[in-house]
Amino acid sequence: MVSRAVTSQFGKDASGYAGLLLTRLAPPAQQARLLRRSRLEHELAGALEFPLALIVAPAGWGKTTAMASLAAHGGWPAAWCRAHGDDDATLFVRHLTAAFRSVAPLDEQRVFAALADTARGGVTAAIETLVNELAAALDDDTLLVIDDYHTADARPELRAVLERLFTMLPLRLHVALVTREEPLLAVVEPARLRGELLTIQSDLLAFAADEARAFWALTGQKPPPDLETLVRVARGWPLAMQAVQGMTDWRAALGLRGATTLDAYVAAEIFEPLPATLRTFLLRVSGLRRLTPEVCALLNDSVIPDPFLIELERRQFFVERDASGQLIFQPILRAFLERRARLELAEWPALQRRAAAYYRQNGDIEGLMHHLLLVGDDVDAAAALVEYGPTLLAAAMSNAIVDWVRRLAPVATTAPQLQEVHAAALRQLGRYEEALRTFAVAEATYAATGDRAGQVRALRGRAEVYLDTVQPAHATDLLKRALKLMAHDQVPERAELLRMQSENWANRGRADVALILERAARRIVDYGHARPALPASSTPPPPDAPAPPRLLLRAGRLNEARQQLESQLWSESAVGGGYHPGAHREPLLLLALIYAMLGSGTRALAMARRGLVESQQASAPLTEAIAEMRLGHAYQLVAPNDPSAALHHYAAAMDLIQTVGVTRTRAEGYMGLTLLYGHAGDLPRAEADAREGLQIASVAGDEWIAAMILLALGGAGVAASDPRAGEWLEQAQQRFARGGDTYGLAITNLWRAIAALRGTGGDAIAEIGQLLDSAVAHGYTGVLIGPSLFGPRDMASLVPLLLRGRSIPGHSELARLLLRQGFPTIAADDTVDDYHPGYTLRVQMFGTFRVWRGAQEIQARDWQREKARQLFQLLLTYRGHWVQREQICAWLWPEADLEAAERQFKVTLNALNAALEPARPPRVAPFFVRRQGLAYSFAPSYGVWIDVDEFELRAAAAAASDDVDFARRNAQIAVNLYRGDYLAESLYDAWTTEERERLTARYLATAVAYATRLSHEGDQAQAIQLCEQVLKRDRCYEEAYQVLMRAHARAGSRSQALRSYARCAQALRDELAMEPLPETDTLYEALKRNEVV
Repeated sequence: MVSRAVTSQFGKDASGYAGLLLTRLAPPAQQARLLRRSRLEHELAGALEFPLALIVAPAGWGKTTAMASLAAHGGWPAAWCRAHGDDDATLFVRHLTAAFRSVAPLDEQRVFAALADTARGGVTAAIETLVNELAAALDDDTLLVIDDYHTADARPELRAVLERLFTMLPLRLHVALVTREEPLLAVVEPARLRGELLTIQSDLLAFAADEARAFWALTGQKPPPDLETLVRVARGWPLAMQAVQGMTDWRAALGLRGATTLDAYVAAEIFEPLPATLRTFLLRVSGLRRLTPEVCALLNDSVIPDPFLIELERRQFFVERDASGQLIFQPILRAFLERRARLELAEWPALQRRAAAYYRQNGDIEGLMHHLLLVGDDVDAAAALVEYGPTLLAAAMSNAIVDWVRRLAPVATTAPQLQEVHAAALRQLGRYEEALRTFAVAEATYAATGDRAGQVRALRGRAEVYLDTVQPAHATDLLKRALKLMAHDQVPERAELLRMQSENWANRGRADVALILERAARRIVDYGHARPALPASSTPPPPDAPAPPRLLLRAGRLNEARQQLESQLWSESAVGGGYHPGAHREPLLLLALIYAMLGSGTRALAMARRGLVESQQASAPLTEAIAEMRLGHAYQLVAPNDPSAALHHYAAAMDLIQTVGVTRTRAEGYMGLTLLYGHAGDLPRAEADAREGLQIASVAGDEWIAAMILLALGGAGVAASDPRAGEWLEQAQQRFARGGDTYGLAITNLWRAIAALRGTGGDAIAEIGQLLDSAVAHGYTGVLIGPSLFGPRDMASLVPLLLRGRSIPGHSELARLLLRQGFPTIAADDTVDDYHPGYTLRVQMFGTFRVWRGAQEIQARDWQREKARQLFQLLLTYRGHWVQREQICAWLWPEADLEAAERQFKVTLNALNAALEPARPPRVAPFFVRRQGLAYSFAPSYGVWIDVDEFELRAAAAAASDDVDFARRNAQIAVNLYRGDYLAESLYDAWTTEERERLTARYLATAVAYATRLSHEGDQAQAIQLCEQVLKRDRCYEEAYQVLMRAHARAGSRSQALRSYARCAQALRDELAMEPLPETDTLYEALKRNEVV
């Protein structure tokens, strides 16, 4: 019974609500702990911007609750009317009229009188009267919510009421229909086309993960640890979120593991209200993964399914479209329908077998397996999985195989062929330890039954896992056993085992033996035999195929491997790609390594990036780890002065390898770290990483990777002038010679030649000759004219080698050609004969003055006298210009007479040259400091890096580029290079003042421009920090204050923005007796008005 207190708001005249159900005219009461969903409220508030809004979703999606919250908190007048299917048109109009009692003073008696006036049309006249009353009474936008509209939509006379209302809708009235299905109203589609319709469906009503988390917090319950999965599986259904409260297993609570209390609600509110024919259709197709018309017709005795499918979508009946555009059931409803169908349909098993036969005929293996497992035909499902295993593996459907085998566990224990398929899938997924165990179980089962062919396949499968993970010591015995068990007439199979042995020998670092075995495999292949497809391995290459790229790589035949891989990738791109089992055989990643070894860092980076993306898409963690390592190698070449990027990728690789559990793969990571730390000058850390890598390589039996680690350590040792470098290179050379790796031998020659030229032993002429011969014969010239993974990081160390090569008979022309290609300024420098210091001189002039010869910093004692440093600073300031000796003396010894100053100059110049070029031979002119008569200049033709020059280059690139990312990176580098004022130690030397002021102005402009860009891109914190750095150098730099004001305002701190203006004004008055610029004042006024800036 409705109390008088509740009904009194509708007027005191009882006749005014005679026949009305007043509870239909008010929204339901709000729950005490209702979650306010601002995202949804914002979407629903859009109803006030459209004449008509549809809120369409099945039961339990919170439509009514959401609209009631909007009516209560939206801030607009809202009328509420709940529709009812038992109404006639008259009663519906009376309820619609009465709904406005709480929001507008209508003369209801006029509307009711019109209803009784049949001469004027009754209902039609009443609607017109109601519209007139609303048009006169509404003085604000008003929302009319018609709840449960689906109950009225099935009645033509009730639809007619709303259609008539919509044709003459008052300007300030907005109607929201809350319904479980798309209305049949004729006005809906025209409104949609005119842009006058707002539609809110279940996707917007659904809980997002953050809303679900807030809901659990509101209820005081602890959310499940996999809350995001729950939200995804339940499609954010609000009722499901409520149903799992307090449950330990949300899948069981939602009926995904069997019957649940939720079934009663789904049956009563969702399923049973449907027409009987639609219910029968749903039960018969409930087992389908996708509701394709052809299969739906097959399971409904050729009844045309299209009307049913259209009706399901119109009713928003827990269906959705998958990525291919096919209609599918959502998981909760699908589980409910399957249970119901099993209980009510005697033909349920027959329907699933009918569907399975259809999918087998059409080659849909997933569909076949789904329906066989659904009906419990485990034996047939296992047989199908064995039959189609190779096809599934070729399609990289390993996850599906593993899931199906898990569901077939009782059958799998006695089915070795199924175990083979399972193991092959685990191998493809990178779950190597599980694959090994499963292959071992299959082998034991085959051995117990005397199935030698099966035993060979299982042994080969285990060996392939060890080949994938490059563990040759473990693979050797397995391959021998497999070859011994195999019949002699199985020629193609024996050839494949020989190829596997070839790869294993390559993994052991013996590419020479591997090539012999590869040729032997080709010789014994019988061209008339076809190799049957087997689940444990890939199809072998044809007998005339070239050696595998990875074998060529380890043999030093890098260009052959590169060409083969490039051709392979080109072919695959034309036909849509392919799968490559084994992370170390992945073409993209092999190319990345080869490019890095040959000196093409940019290409290496591109290949590694592509490989990383593809491995992540394929969910192949070991391949992803290899890609991360190859990225680390590439970054050593493209960003040699910034080790952070390479370190990041090596760390990511090591973490992935730890997760996968294939420890052997860490050896390459340690090799990369040895290179990185060794060439950065941290030889102790490089040694530690090399020891770790060598230990892993030793256990795995991989001599090649061990040789590469020793080569990396030896090269770093030569660069650091460590006396142990020769021993490390000797050990690498012995391993390369045993394995026939011509590339490794060539790089060993390169480092030995550099060491010999530096006077640390060896025959430089012999080493250079062997190196040049190998470079020509095998295409390694790139490592002599550019940075390569195992070559020097300081390219200047290659210059003495090529200069000496010009004087070696038989090699002079090649050396001259390489010098012109790689070092054209040296080749064109007439003052250079066969001497070059062999290192790059790196100079830091911003902030503290520092100089490095290669990786070795020149210490204070090396200068011998302070004037030598000052002389160098002076020559650097005027670099590229000739400075007269007299002028130098006047600047550096202003108090001395000319003769004394010149004596001091001579001694100082000798000290400077000794500091810069301590190993310069006697009577050889210095390379860095040039002399022309009585004039001197710092003008080397190659081998100098100066931070000032780099700063100006980067600042100019940032200012001139239209590429946003390129400009940002260059601006950041330029700003970071400015570590302090130019030659800060020489503030009072007159010859530094002009250059210092110029560079400071350039820095301030670059930094402020960069801060402006950061602020526009939303990084207000960084922009503020950069502006503060600028103001520390120049507290009157007004442009920095402007950017600072905008950044604070955009960060939401208006008070800080206003304070920044006050700081600006005070600084200008104190320092310059000036007022801020007009544009600064304009910005300040805008901030005071709280305008967007």
